[in-house]
Amino acid sequence: MLIRNQWQVLRLRFHGLWPGRCCNRYRETRRRQLRQDDHHREYDNSQHITFETGIIVSPSDNIRIGFHLFNPVPNSLRKNNQPVSLAVGASINLSKALYAESDVEMSSGSDPTLRTGFEYEVLKNLMLRAGFITRNNSFCFGTGYRVGGVTLDIGFTTHEILGVTSVASLIFRIH
Repeated sequence: MLIRNQWQVLRLRFHGLWPGRCCNRYRETRRRQLRQDDHHREYDNSQHITFETGIIVSPSDNIRIGFHLFNPVPNSLRKNNQPVSLAVGASINLSKALYAESDVEMSSGSDPTLRTGFEYEVLKNLMLRAGFITRNNSFCFGTGYRVGGVTLDIGFTTHEILGVTSVASLIFRIH
């Protein structure tokens, strides 16, 4: 159950609600694209004021519901086109070995995006993950292995423009 606790810890640190750890990099990639596409400007000196916040509610031991708000800064304070986004999601432990989550994100200037994914503990401490994102019809998959308070994750995401993007992470859990 340590992986479920990491999910909550990551979300409480306001990284958002995303299906499986294999899909986490999509959001950052999209933010970079939006910043780079902003009027197709060359690199320049720019400054941004923003913040994000979120909350997770656990109505039962195996269900979590979360909300995440990014960049709720009034237009009068912004000098860029960084989007405002709201994500609402839920997760459930279907069994000791099977975990599923889904969320919907609405961003200014784009259609709502649905993300869904699952995690299956194949062997003790070895997880397989898969997910789907409606924006760009992206599939993602990955695996994770946990030893004590350390987790090694490897994931891949498909994208119609970027192709297959890979990510590896090493997570240290501090109690």
